[in-house]
Amino acid sequence: MENQNSSYSVQIGKTTFIVCVKQSETAKKPIEKMFKDMCRHEITRASLRTT
Repeated sequence: MENQNSSYSVQIGKTTFIVCVKQSETAKKPIEKMFKDMCRHEITRASLRTT
C-alpha cells in the first residue's frame, strides 16, 4: 500500500474527530477506513462504560 500522510476530520454522532496521521509502510487497509473504524470502536466502548 502506498505510504501517505493524511489530515481530515470525521463526525460520528455529535463528536467531531480531527485526525492527522502518517500511513505505515506495511498497512493492509486504507488509513481513512482504519481511523473511522477505530473512532467508532472508541465511541462504542466509551458509551458502554457510562451505561
